[in-house]
Amino acid sequence: MSLSRNGLYRFDEFVLDRLKRTLARDGEPVPLSPKAFEVLTCLVTNPGRVVTKEELLKAVWPDSFVEEGNLVQYVVALRKAFADRAGYIVTVPGRGYQFAAEVHEETLALAPDQPGGVVIQTVHERTRIVVEECDSPPGYALPAPAALSRAE
Repeated sequence: MSLSRNGLYRFDEFVLDRLKRTLARDGEPVPLSPKAFEVLTCLVTNPGRVVTKEELLKAVWPDSFVEEGNLVQYVVALRKAFADRAGYIVTVPGRGYQFAAEVHEETLALAPDQPGGVVIQTVHERTRIVVEECDSPPGYALPAPAALSRAE
């Protein structure tokens, strides 16, 4: 059975369709500009992973010089589109953005043994975000790493 991706991503009541370039919430279309859709697609297809600002700029504007402020405007627009679910897009200061919802990717499996047979398979991905903070006692500094030496 060969798998071919159909580009459907589900998270909670939302469905992102890469082929139709649409986002729907409970079956109702959510209006997005083309560039906002591309930013969202980049984030949704990398759930739980920090997508750097550089990666997003290269993916959405591959042959253009675009300032980081443009990216920020599209992230703000996406958060407004998500309304009460704006927390799906997490800012990782100094690095980029992370899509924090649990994403289910649907793929079409073509069944060659049945004429015209198509089986829909849902792939579940679970995202876990772990943030650890280390508090050092006052006046304590981490030791500097030892210099590496090589015997010749």
